[in-house]
Amino acid sequence: WHQLRHHMASAFAPFVSTDNRWAAAEAPTTTACESFFKTLKSDLVDRRSWPDKAELRTAVFDSIECFYNRQRRHSSLGYLSPAEYEKITTNERAA
Repeated sequence: WHQLRHHMASAFAPFVSTDNRWAAAEAPTTTACESFFKTLKSDLVDRRSWPDKAELRTAVFDSIECFYNRQRRHSSLGYLSPAEYEKITTNERAA
């Protein structure tokens, strides 16, 4: 789990400033990332054992791409799924 978290945190690194002047602005991003990892770990990783990294990697991808990004309701989006939110905001921009 720690290796997966480290790998994913490294993937986010280019988008997170290390400049202390931005620490307050980063707090919501950091909080959102921590919330995401907590949810991923409790909803997926901790529910069973994972005999190999490839199986866990596939399950994490499926969980993020098929559920978290498309179906799960997010409080930061007014309790809409990202797909619903994108549809609404796209329609509003087109109008």
